[in-house]
Amino acid sequence: MKKIMGYVLGLVATLGAAGAIATTANADGSSADADSGSGSGSATTASAVTPATGSSEAGSSDASSAESGPSDSVSAAAASSDATSSATSSTGEVTHVWFRWPHFFARHHVDMKKIMSAEAKMRGHDHYYDGERIIKFKKGRKGAEVVLRNRRGREIERFRVRHDGRFEIKLSKREARDLRKGGKYFTFTVHEKGYRPYTVRYVLYK
Repeated sequence: MKKIMGYVLGLVATLGAAGAIATTANADGSSADADSGSGSGSATTASAVTPATGSSEAGSSDASSAESGPSDSVSAAAASSDATSSATSSTGEVTHVWFRWPHFFARHHVDMKKIMSAEAKMRGHDHYYDGERIIKFKKGRKGAEVVLRNRRGREIERFRVRHDGRFEIKLSKREARDLRKGGKYFTFTVHEKGYRPYTVRYVLYK
């Protein structure tokens, strides 16, 4: 019985050793396959990555050429604009020439108006009584303009002298009434060409 049990144990041990050896061999084969597979994958990845790197270089070269293209065009446009502006400025300097002619101002000599002498001034010829309608003058000059005003400064009559020497004018009733308002005197202002206007008082008698 002991012999049988020893034989069985030996057989079991032999079978266990054979199984362990087989398991180890299978594990080594699978690891070898795994190593070969990873190598092929890395090779494939490397082969796949290499063209990608080339394409990226091509893309970067295209991008750099694209970037340099606009800058070159901008610099060319700036150069052309500078040339145009210089040509325009040079053309403007040649064509737009301005001449400033001297200005001459003609000065006309204006004679000062003369002052009428006291002897030549027009006077009242006779006394003027309050309420009369006829006023007499002397030393009149043809063309002179005479303005009658009462003492308050209100204009009563305006007329022109028709001839030299003595003359008279006739007032209306209303003008005679307005002329004596204020009392004592009235005035007449004489305007003659070339002379300053002058004013003379005419006394009112009652």
